[in-house]
Amino acid sequence: MAEFKDRLSEAIKKSNLKQADIVERTGINKGALSSYLSGKYKPKQDNTYRLAKILNVNEGWLLGLDVPMQRGISNNILIKETITPQYPFIPDAVAAGIPCTIEGRKELPTIGISDTVMGKYAGNKHILIMRVNGESMNKVIPSGSFIAVKTDIEVKNLKDGDLVVFGKEHEYSLKRFYDAGDRIIFKPDSTDPRFADHLYSKDDTVFIIGKVVLSIRNYE
Repeated sequence: MAEFKDRLSEAIKKSNLKQADIVERTGINKGALSSYLSGKYKPKQDNTYRLAKILNVNEGWLLGLDVPMQRGISNNILIKETITPQYPFIPDAVAAGIPCTIEGRKELPTIGISDTVMGKYAGNKHILIMRVNGESMNKVIPSGSFIAVKTDIEVKNLKDGDLVVFGKEHEYSLKRFYDAGDRIIFKPDSTDPRFADHLYSKDDTVFIIGKVVLSIRNYE
């Protein structure tokens, strides 16, 4: 199988893009891109997707598989079957706010996570992968971690203390859920005392995206 670094170099040459252009368009920092090109590191699935998209090549080809270089629906299906099970992925960090509703995103990128990692949630059609940014939940989920959010959860079935992603006015946050009768409380779980509770009336336009069922720490 071809080396990722060689495929990446070839794709960059054919794209006529400069490394600075790729850094700007993908959000991948210059140091990480240099590491990928040197073969020191290989990117995570989300960065592989970003690189393949901006360079207009097939993700599988970029990973060194014997598939056509050109991006295409049939090739993407092959990659999903060949590598690992894929799950819808929101590339924006949860705490940073998302510029449109999750429901409004018709075409999400995907991220591959093995069945071993996903455990009993492997292959679940209601799993959405998100990334956490910030320290408001650092006692349980460090900043930079990935979370698997089960979206078919009804509020009435949530228990106090459950980790949930909730939304209000197109901004999304990860907190602990508590039902306080006529109010809903979303509590941080942080070593930083500056983070405060979020209190809402049950009449407020706040909604639960889903319950966090798994977290995966990112060490990069």
